[in-house]
Amino acid sequence: GEERIKNYNHDLAQYGGRYLSRLWKTKILSPENMQSSITNIQLPTNNFTQCQIIVGQLYNTYNTMVSGASNIIPELGNIPCYLRLSAQIYQEKNDWHVLGALVLNLLKELIEIQAIQ
Repeated sequence: GEERIKNYNHDLAQYGGRYLSRLWKTKILSPENMQSSITNIQLPTNNFTQCQIIVGQLYNTYNTMVSGASNIIPELGNIPCYLRLSAQIYQEKNDWHVLGALVLNLLKELIEIQAIQ
């Protein structure tokens, strides 16, 4: 019942955090024992404008709602941007794979556009 759903969401969030942090070569911003069904992952960019654009494109183009934040928590150090992602019962591991590749592709496009300008 409800406990299985809670455990599924928790395990999925932890899987997603580990997967994305390895794919993006970044880090999870909170220890696993402080996570429930939400994980905070540093984005693979130090450019706050790129972060804002990625969060906006995920929402406006891909109907994917994520929370993005800048370095608003001084204790975390110099982390310019991260995504706060939650796992839900209707998601599966592949959703994290799709999101990971999508963010890398969006970032690559932004870097190419900036190189032209």
